[in-house]
Amino acid sequence: MIEAAMIWNEPNNKSHWDPELDPDWSRFADMAILAADAISTENPTVTKI
Repeated sequence: MIEAAMIWNEPNNKSHWDPELDPDWSRFADMAILAADAISTENPTVTKI
């Protein structure tokens, strides 16, 4: 059973996300929102981190 879903780990680590390609973090924010929405669709009660 999944108790929580971590949407992203260490987004400021260049091996995980490149802030030079997304300087205002809008792409990251869009991706995080889409991920949270998808998780909620499948399991509305799971904790999202």
